Amino acid sequence: MGLRQTTAIDMIRHRIQILRLVAVAALSMATCVPLRDAGVVSPDDVSGLTVTASTLTPEVFEGTAVTLAADAGGGTPPYLFRWDQNGGPAELTLTEVTNSTFTTGTLLEIGTYTFRAVVTDSTGNHATDYVAVQVQSVVTATAPKLAVVGVPVLLSATLETQSGAATVLWEVTFGDALLSDTSSANPTLTSNGPGTIRLRLTTTIPSTPGAPMTIKRDFEIASVVDLTPQILIETNFGNITIELDGEAAPLHMANFLLYMDDGFYAGTLFHRSACTSDAVTGGCEPFVLQGGGYKRVNGALEAVAVTRDPVPSEADNGLSNGVLYSVALALNGGNPDSGTTQFFINLSEKNSFLDAQGFTVFGKVVEGTNVVDDIAAMATIASPIVSGEVSLPAQDVIMERVTRVSIVE
Repeated sequence: MGLRQTTAIDMIRHRIQILRLVAVAALSMATCVPLRDAGVVSPDDVSGLTVTASTLTPEVFEGTAVTLAADAGGGTPPYLFRWDQNGGPAELTLTEVTNSTFTTGTLLEIGTYTFRAVVTDSTGNHATDYVAVQVQSVVTATAPKLAVVGVPVLLSATLETQSGAATVLWEVTFGDALLSDTSSANPTLTSNGPGTIRLRLTTTIPSTPGAPMTIKRDFEIASVVDLTPQILIETNFGNITIELDGEAAPLHMANFLLYMDDGFYAGTLFHRSACTSDAVTGGCEPFVLQGGGYKRVNGALEAVAVTRDPVPSEADNGLSNGVLYSVALALNGGNPDSGTTQFFINLSEKNSFLDAQGFTVFGKVVEGTNVVDDIAAMATIASPIVSGEVSLPAQDVIMERVTRVSIVE
């Protein structure tokens, strides 16, 4: 039995997913158009009209504008040109798109942009060609996801440009932390207390002519007193204390803490109390208690939108789902690198098979196991989230507050 991040009624979701895959495939075909041979002609065009789209700068750094050119031939002049965007990581606002040459405007997002040139001759015949521009990162920057109070961590910025006049500026935009040198490419950061720290790196690169190019990168760091912080989950049926393991699963711990500090988990439900059939006894043996993704809104369960990228799997960290009351991150569609906010508490010592499926254990319940057992023993009803499961607690189990346990010296 796979354990997934539950997001909608499965059968309906499956059908929707199929439709989405078809739509995505069609969109991919539309937006990831490869460069075609010069002079692509419309099927019904027998006039010999051709157009070639090109650029002298097919590879540029972010923050750069690119000039494209279209050259028409054949057909019956004069020609009318039109440009549009056919794909890319961001949608651009295009101006002056009816000339044979066209400037894209500043390309700020990293990735491949595709543009289409369409030429129409005086008799109404059309020809089309495409040109792609690859936008590369001008600065590569890294910051750790996790920091221990009082222990300096290294930040790093590398400029992919030869401009010696380029400058960098690191700044703490939120949280209690100090930087060793805000203008250094590789400063250290020291947090002064537990909580979320937000950083911004601003890179300024002189440009001639024109104004300097400014590139910004934002980072989040979860600061902890030690690598085994305890988290208190206050529910309407009692309290549960979880101890996280930042040594074995630093990315998962940081992810959980960042969402928790945002207040994400307050008001979410334990929406799934699942069991597995016991072939010997004929009963239903507890499996997992899952939560952290849904709230009750106007009587219905509503998914809470995630705000961060999924977490890469750390399932090979030596921790096992086969340990009773261990805590792991749920996955989306079985992809080991897809976990976000939903987590589950293992209710059985037979769950070690989940390890090989990529479910990362990042903590354990250290207090309130009786509350976990009481919730698992509650009556359940048919789940509106997981088709075919009678796993929704009949009474809403609400995480009223999720906070760090205060350390008393």
